[in-house]
Amino acid sequence: DSGVNPGRVEVCNDRKDNDCNSATGSSCDLAGTFSLGNLGCGDFRGTRFIGGAADNYLGASVALHGDINGDSYSDALIGANVQLWVTSKSYLFYGSSSGPCGTVGAGSADAVFTTGHLRKVEAGDTNKDGRDDPLLGYQQAGGTTSLFLGGNLSGAIAEGDDEATLQGDDSVETLAVGDFDKDGDRDILIGIPA
Repeated sequence: DSGVNPGRVEVCNDRKDNDCNSATGSSCDLAGTFSLGNLGCGDFRGTRFIGGAADNYLGASVALHGDINGDSYSDALIGANVQLWVTSKSYLFYGSSSGPCGTVGAGSADAVFTTGHLRKVEAGDTNKDGRDDPLLGYQQAGGTTSLFLGGNLSGAIAEGDDEATLQGDDSVETLAVGDFDKDGDRDILIGIPA
């Protein structure tokens, strides 16, 4: 009933019809030019992730569609090449109803994967347990991809803690997870250009 809360402002991204006009988010559509410096927790809600040090290349690869801990919120897995061509870290930030939002530092990640030279991150439920599993693809060592099982991951996670290692012939360029053959099982697609 539109008479319940007439004139009430629609709140972006809360999945509720705040002004009771049978529409959600109509006033929240992005249009025009926005400065990423204005991201915050208010009307222009968004998150800017920043690295822990200069030249750590946070954002070298990003996956934002997996629910790694099974709480029904999408989680962000963000890769950074800490020492270019040598060491990489992937930062896992769990989603929630309140955030993250605003400027978030790498030090506030829920889990940190320390690996070889990262090329690509991805997440998908490969074992049908309802939680997406992080996949990390590397440029060195012939295009190795590490599969970690999803769950309540926290703290420091090393490359050797992976569930499976998939060995390629060259640098991993792309990763994808999906049911490509429609058999009900998740398949892993690894792109390695020849």
